[in-house]
Amino acid sequence: MNDKGKDIELEVQSLKNDNIKLYEKIRYLQSFNKASSYNTSDQSYNRNKKDQYYLVDMPSQSYNENDVSEKYKMMYEDSINPFNEFRGREENRKYRSLNTVEKVTLNITKLFMANKYSRIFFLSYILGLHLLVFIVIF
Repeated sequence: MNDKGKDIELEVQSLKNDNIKLYEKIRYLQSFNKASSYNTSDQSYNRNKKDQYYLVDMPSQSYNENDVSEKYKMMYEDSINPFNEFRGREENRKYRSLNTVEKVTLNITKLFMANKYSRIFFLSYILGLHLLVFIVIF
């Protein structure tokens, strides 16, 4: 009997976490829908066949659904870590305080250190330049 109770508690917690994630996705889709007002008559806008854009029209909610949405909204807001927001604001503040040369250096460094293949390319390039200099000198 005690095992069933623990299983039920785990399932309830799992369902709450799933609902919070679903609410987060709803919020994302709502913000995407608001931010997706792009100008399709722009001549520089080329839409490939691979590109897909999803515009979501959120249905109006009944009173009962709104209560559930409000409940999970509060749980979602509580789950957002304020330290991540603070860190992001501090990074933006520091980035804005950099001069142009430092910004370019930082962006190039991020570009080369972004993934495994760019790091391998950068290392190969540096080693190749060193070998070229050693061959020319000797």
